[in-house]
Amino acid sequence: MLPPFDYFDPNLDIMETTRRQVGNYTAAIRASGVKHVVQLSSIGAHTDKGNGLLAFITCRNIFRELPTDVIVKHMRPVGFYTNLYDFKDTIKGKGFLGLFLTLRFFGLMKMITGKTGVIAANYGADDKMPWVSPLDIAAAIGEELTTHLLKEKSGISPAKN
Repeated sequence: MLPPFDYFDPNLDIMETTRRQVGNYTAAIRASGVKHVVQLSSIGAHTDKGNGLLAFITCRNIFRELPTDVIVKHMRPVGFYTNLYDFKDTIKGKGFLGLFLTLRFFGLMKMITGKTGVIAANYGADDKMPWVSPLDIAAAIGEELTTHLLKEKSGISPAKN
């Protein structure tokens, strides 16, 4: 998990901040003695080209510095959202962005009469965006931890379904 970055900080170095944080994760894994790690990543994070801001996620390569007896699995589900808290001002039509989007999509009359709030995304209305439930992600991670991951460690190939 990477915390939100302060994009207004003129000294922000996303790559360095991410490397430092992933380094903290690897240090914690070493210190704890954990032998099985599942990193919840993102689709497209396997490459540093053609994926926009996801390029910084390739810092997962730092996990390769872990001892060889630590198995790391990268799970890359499609998009999922369960916490829209960061968008609360936009949804309520508050703040600069919330007011701007309300004006843009509803107009001044609607804003004056109380029609405010927008949930916006950077894809078109006709685009189909696959989302997955966090419960399904948890089930897949549980299966990975209890079957595939443990069998790989023992040298047994997981059964194909």
